[in-house]
Amino acid sequence: MFLKSVNNFLLLLAIPLLCISGCSHQDFGRPMHSPISDLMDSGKPYIDSTEEALALDRSRKFAKALAEWQLQSPDEKPDYHIGPEDAVQLEILSFETPGKPSTLLRTVGNDGMINLSWAGKVKISGLNLQEAEKAISDHLSAGYIKNPSVALKIAEYKSAGVVITGAVSKPGVYYMKRDRRTLLEILAQADGLDMKSGDELLLVRGKQSMKTAVLGGGSETNSLIVVDLKQLIDNGDLRSNLWVQRGDIITVQPRKSNYICVLGYVNRPGSFDIAGKGRISALDAVGLAGGLTATARAENSWLLRQTPKGQKMVTIDITAMARGGRAPLYMESGDTLVIGSSAFAKLSEFIKPSVSAGASFSPAP
Repeated sequence: MFLKSVNNFLLLLAIPLLCISGCSHQDFGRPMHSPISDLMDSGKPYIDSTEEALALDRSRKFAKALAEWQLQSPDEKPDYHIGPEDAVQLEILSFETPGKPSTLLRTVGNDGMINLSWAGKVKISGLNLQEAEKAISDHLSAGYIKNPSVALKIAEYKSAGVVITGAVSKPGVYYMKRDRRTLLEILAQADGLDMKSGDELLLVRGKQSMKTAVLGGGSETNSLIVVDLKQLIDNGDLRSNLWVQRGDIITVQPRKSNYICVLGYVNRPGSFDIAGKGRISALDAVGLAGGLTATARAENSWLLRQTPKGQKMVTIDITAMARGGRAPLYMESGDTLVIGSSAFAKLSEFIKPSVSAGASFSPAP
């Protein structure tokens, strides 16, 4: 009698265990509830966003590289050569009223001239502030004002524009306030790189109208320079921190990889292009792979992601996501999703030592 009771108890215990470990959960709408799995699920996010982690890591390295450049760069007097469309403010003694200073606001024309009303025009384009003051003073002393006193400053910088496009936080046109600016300094004006920035920056040299503003002689024709951002920012190699000049166009290329992998107990395992989407939910990724096989257990799955600290592997429950017990998990470019079978399946069933080498491997359904 005792042995019969024990056998009945073991049979009753075995039935739910078999249900937990052996049944297929292809119907996301009617999943099996497991008190054990629900108890073990902490409810915390499975994995942090790689894009956010990479962006934060690169932001730190960007700030470090910029600080190192500022420490290492030689002390030099910031200089600026005036150009067309710059607005200048002049203070000239006895220009309109004897013995009193007059303040004039003028915009430099495309011909490089400013108009001094009754005193005529003066060319100041291509000159720095001191040279421009002398040019105006010489002009006025030649028959207009005896011993003129002239003070000049830039009211608005508009001639030394640099275009920044691509994967930066704030793309747009930025105006330099001195002739010598570097890539890191200009990128800092655009609030640095955004979350989708890749490892290449394209620098198109603009045609120069003023040789005095061309650093190191420069080039009078357009030219393309490719800068390795990984070398400059991630590795801190400041030799790649090139000088930027007026008229340049800077484009930060986005990351090129747009593929995810879905392996394990799915009908069509392999790599899938998610270009244009940016990211895709794990449920949609299973759909791309043709759905689950007859023996799949969607609550027994894994996600592999490359993070700044190395490859990270986490177990995930896609069934819980489908029934609303878990927030959707979004896969990003480079992620690998593995669908398991029984609760005791091992990850080694699906993935060989190299994830890329095992991308086409799938267990028999």
